[in-house]
Amino acid sequence: MPTTRPSLVRVFQIHRIIAERRFPSLRDLAEQCGVSARTVKRDLRTLREEFGAPLARDRAQGGYSYAKPFNLDALPLSEGELLAVCMLRSLVDGAFRNTHLAPAVRGALEKLRILLPETVQTAVTDDAHSAIAYFPDPSPPENPDTCAIFKTLMNAIAAHQPVRMAYFSMTSNRERRRTVDPYLLFHRDGMWYLRAYCHLTREPRDFALGRIRALTPLTGSFPPPDVPALRAELAARFGAIQETAEAVVIRFDADWARRIRERVWHPSQRIADHPDGGCTLTMTVEGLVSVARWVLSLGGHAVPLAPPRLVRLVEQGARDVLASLAPPEKSA
Repeated sequence: MPTTRPSLVRVFQIHRIIAERRFPSLRDLAEQCGVSARTVKRDLRTLREEFGAPLARDRAQGGYSYAKPFNLDALPLSEGELLAVCMLRSLVDGAFRNTHLAPAVRGALEKLRILLPETVQTAVTDDAHSAIAYFPDPSPPENPDTCAIFKTLMNAIAAHQPVRMAYFSMTSNRERRRTVDPYLLFHRDGMWYLRAYCHLTREPRDFALGRIRALTPLTGSFPPPDVPALRAELAARFGAIQETAEAVVIRFDADWARRIRERVWHPSQRIADHPDGGCTLTMTVEGLVSVARWVLSLGGHAVPLAPPRLVRLVEQGARDVLASLAPPEKSA
């Protein structure tokens, strides 16, 4: 049901136009705000009656002004809250770029900007004046189809409605038709994924949204999932790979130990310091392949100790790198 309540954002916008002493007419305000003259009349009444604005109609100038100095207090934000708003800009251009929510988030951010004091407005929308920069993980290129898929999945998740999809698997290098019960959308490593029960494999699986080629909602419904349990399960991973959780032990030399201590790498982590300045990181995680890639990226600064499979993965990865660097053998 449409509301007749005046828009607070629009009231602030009208106030600032009038405060600049441009003597805007009713038509001017309606055009600049993108609403009808009737709506502007209601907003002016709100400005006068609820905020005590000394509105006056200047016949000589043909528009509105304030009969005496008047200031409409802007929405106050703490430094931390302003930081959060500025970070949101980067999230819109990063995590939400390929979703139908991006325009809505940008619109909400613009409305919030209007409610802020003028001294900090540029920090929210103008990169040239912002003292904060956030660089998201590499993400897929713009794809309108992904936006449509995201919206369809959100609706299906809310209605507990199964969907039929054509999905391209990187592992098998082919496209297959699947029926899934969509549980949860999550973002990791710059990409959006769907956590769903797959009727083909008869188990919960993850599906990258960018690899869904077609999507059709089906009739019927499925029991609602335990969302808190799903979130906890996803948080236990050390990347996007789904596996059985295992205890991981990695030793770091003194150089990298300082870096290990300054971050939380996983919620389950425990760090034991050594007399030589090194440390041992212990954590229970899913995704040993992701852990092995991380260890290999650190060169000789990290040595895996457990489990045995992680040690083998790192050893094999190191051998593969050395083999790729070796010059080809000359034929006799």
